[in-house]
Amino acid sequence: MTAHAYAHRLRLAGKVCALGAAVSFETLMGFHNRIRYITALKSLTIPPECPILLKIEDVPDGTPLGKVAEIIAMLAVPNVRFTVQYRSAQTAPKVDIRLGAAGMGIALPHHCDVALAAIFMKKLVSAFAEQRGFIFVEGLDTQELLAAAQSCGVRFGTGQALGRLCFSGEDPLPHFPLCLG
Repeated sequence: MTAHAYAHRLRLAGKVCALGAAVSFETLMGFHNRIRYITALKSLTIPPECPILLKIEDVPDGTPLGKVAEIIAMLAVPNVRFTVQYRSAQTAPKVDIRLGAAGMGIALPHHCDVALAAIFMKKLVSAFAEQRGFIFVEGLDTQELLAAAQSCGVRFGTGQALGRLCFSGEDPLPHFPLCLG
């Protein structure tokens, strides 16, 4: 709801951007929670100038891709795009079905070794290559991790190396485009 309200504030200000919101995979696995979430999403009118990227986070290792695709299909509403974040960087699966997600990502563990992180990121880029989506990585906390992400073809990320690029619904509207300084 916060992302929805912020999207309308941005639209009224004549700005164009995508906003992020997140829900855990575990939350969506509970039947009653999923119904409430679907009902809430369908009640929103999301402006096309400010779509919402809804991240389904903490997807457990071994979760069948068909189950993830099914959840995405159930949640589909206009101007909402989905990203999927896997719980473990080591085991992001090869995506061999049409997942319906615009992006796929991982969160790097704290104090992650740069060489190991590069292996995880290359695997992720390879796993999602045929989906024509983007890759994101959270936990880019050093310039070395940021450089590794860029060299692996990661297009979106968060972390201390990027500075604060996270806004709440109460923040003043940012000046666009947001760029690394």
